[in-house]
Amino acid sequence: PLFDSPAVMFTVLPLLLLPCVAVRPAMQEAVVDSTTGPCKGRSKLAETKTLQKAAGLEEQICVTDLESCEDSIAYEPRKDQYVACKKQFPTPSQPHGQCLMASWFEESPGDWGEVDRAFPCSGDEYWKGSGILAQTIMDKVKDNAERCKRALCEIAISGEWSNSQDGKVKPWPESTWKPGKRGWAKTAEKTCKEIHAGQPIFHPPVLKKLVTSGSGSNFDKTLCGCKGDDCSDVAK
Repeated sequence: PLFDSPAVMFTVLPLLLLPCVAVRPAMQEAVVDSTTGPCKGRSKLAETKTLQKAAGLEEQICVTDLESCEDSIAYEPRKDQYVACKKQFPTPSQPHGQCLMASWFEESPGDWGEVDRAFPCSGDEYWKGSGILAQTIMDKVKDNAERCKRALCEIAISGEWSNSQDGKVKPWPESTWKPGKRGWAKTAEKTCKEIHAGQPIFHPPVLKKLVTSGSGSNFDKTLCGCKGDDCSDVAK
């Protein structure tokens, strides 16, 4: 019998009385070809969805069909990065399988760790080539430029780039050394800087092409509804 020996009894009983605690699921390590990167050659961007599987356990999935899964990437918000989507084979809870990004386990309140690791896209994929990730980042750059143009238009219409009363009707130069005046490029740098997925998406050359006309470097106030450089009749 197990407890015939007092020495055995006093060794085993404390173990039997230990409280039950939540156990972190085993880490599923991913094998990635570091020479090509997990996202190279992929051509589709999938939406991201988070599923609460159980208390303290979440799955992030790529919203796409299984056939497109391994041709897709998606934005992973916890680490602010883009990752490769990957097929998860059928399980009792997912009899048809699903397209997975990562699984997360809450180790302590607010502290989440990866159970099934994501496949992050490599750094050079964000800007090089014509892949879906580079296209996505360039779209973010263009979106930033459009938002920046609108912000600069508000300043152009108000004339607040100049401390004098002529800001509404004078040309707004790209740069200026005159006291009490700020060029539109420096204003944009302070107003429009933005980071997405760890990448700077405020790009002055893209903005300059959008907000200037022809070979000029002054801010094109007509983009804001002004008559030439005169914004005095435009409602703020």
